[in-house]
Amino acid sequence: MDSNEDTDSGYRVDVVEEPVADLPEARVETLPEILDRQHIDTPAADAFLADYPTGATATVEGHVHYAMRTWERLACRLGSDWFPSGRYREDLFRRDLEARDDLMDALPHVGGAYVDGLRSAVEQSDPIFLEYTEEMVRGAERWWWHRRPGNVAW
Repeated sequence: MDSNEDTDSGYRVDVVEEPVADLPEARVETLPEILDRQHIDTPAADAFLADYPTGATATVEGHVHYAMRTWERLACRLGSDWFPSGRYREDLFRRDLEARDDLMDALPHVGGAYVDGLRSAVEQSDPIFLEYTEEMVRGAERWWWHRRPGNVAW
């Protein structure tokens, strides 16, 4: 094979986070997989979840574990101007609002011993979310859906 011929490696790069000169056809966008793996401390979630039962993903316990960390991570990102990357995605923001829905929906199902602890842990992130978002509709039920970031990162 001639060394000037292109070789097909079997791989194709469609998306990159930063422009790459050798990949001019690749779209440049923030990758959700990278954002989801960035370390962000969740002390309120960790404290509550330390005593809360674990469960499979589809159980109430599984939903609470996922949603608590997701909601607190969003509050931390908002409060730190989208640390650590300075970027976020609108679809992930909506996913995080759905996590807040899941927490609200889980309250009647978590068991009496955990209701106050869950409510308290969620309420530690709510004020941060409120401080760094702007109200779009006053007095709406599930108020978090009617707010937008003051500093949009997408």
